[in-house]
Order: sequence, then structure tokens, then C-alpha cells
Amino acid sequence: ISGKEWYRFPSSFFLPKRQDGSPLELLWIRSSFDGQLPRPFGPWPKGLSEVPPDMNDRNAREDSRFSEEHACQFLIDFELPQFKEAPID
Repeated sequence: ISGKEWYRFPSSFFLPKRQDGSPLELLWIRSSFDGQLPRPFGPWPKGLSEVPPDMNDRNAREDSRFSEEHACQFLIDFELPQFKEAPID
């Protein structure tokens, strides 16, 4: 999913499963959005309460969240012709 679309995507619960039944992984690709993106929780049960090492309290971009576009099986992005997106940095 394009990073700028993070708030449109309701949940990884809605991702389809692969043919073998395993879930698809939600990946983010770079976009003009420069804030911190969501990430999956760590392993149960501590994953719900421990703060991961790659979090920050400044809502700053965290490069560990991004994947390369070629790693994606399909891409979700939303563009309106009347709006021009800022260039990807």
C-alpha cells in the first residue's frame, strides 16, 4: 500500500489469504507521506505492551516500515486528477 493511503486501509484482517492458506503480509512503499506508519504487533503476549525499538514519539518517518515495490503482489493507491502529489523523497 502506498504510504499515503495508510488511513484508508481498515485492517490487515481484510487481506486475502494465499492459495496455501497463509496470510498476505501488509507492506508499505514510499510515497509523499512522511509520517510514521503503522506496524504489526510483536509476538503474543508482550507484543501488545512493549514499545518496539523502531518507534518514535515525533511521528517521524521510520525507514524500517518501507518495502520495495517489486516485493508487492498487488498495489493499492488512490489518486485524484485534480490533485498533484508531492514528489517522493
